Amino acid sequence: MSVEIKLTPDTEFRTMVVDAIAWEFRRITDVLAQNVERRYLTSAELMDLLHICRTKVWDLVHHEGLPCVKLGGKLLFPQKALDEWISARTVDAYEPESTP
Repeated sequence: MSVEIKLTPDTEFRTMVVDAIAWEFRRITDVLAQNVERRYLTSAELMDLLHICRTKVWDLVHHEGLPCVKLGGKLLFPQKALDEWISARTVDAYEPESTP
């Protein structure tokens, strides 16, 4: 003996289920995004992050030793190396520089 159950489409129920799934998906992707360390930045991302132009990026790479990787004609900037490079050049703006 088999019992056949027919479910009628209920738009409100479907909407609730879709909204719940979408909310959970956003929550999971937000958690993953916080836990995943970005390894490389593009030139455009670096320019946006530091508020500098493309010419300044080129100048920092070629004259100031800004760490980068050239891949297929594009410059990629390793996040960890950038953090270290910036930290090494960070100065206290309120502390006067010592003069000999």
